[in-house]
Amino acid sequence: AAVYAQLHPERTARVVLDSSGDPDPARVERGWLANMARGAEDRFPDFAAWAADPARGAERLAERPAQVRTRVLALAAQLDAHPRATTTP
Repeated sequence: AAVYAQLHPERTARVVLDSSGDPDPARVERGWLANMARGAEDRFPDFAAWAADPARGAERLAERPAQVRTRVLALAAQLDAHPRATTTP
């Protein structure tokens, strides 16, 4: 904001900073992951019900929602042991 104001003083009478970021990227990442984990845990029963829905046919992950967590954790362990390359940048 300060650089923009210096470069374009005719366009900048006032600047409002809406928020500030934590300068420690490791702390930001840990907080983001903690919040993400909480949200994933809260919503996992909905995902498990969807993933086990018979309407999903051959794409469903398990026959019952209670089996989905075991299947997802097994997949995560497999990917930890043998990571796959990604085509996404």
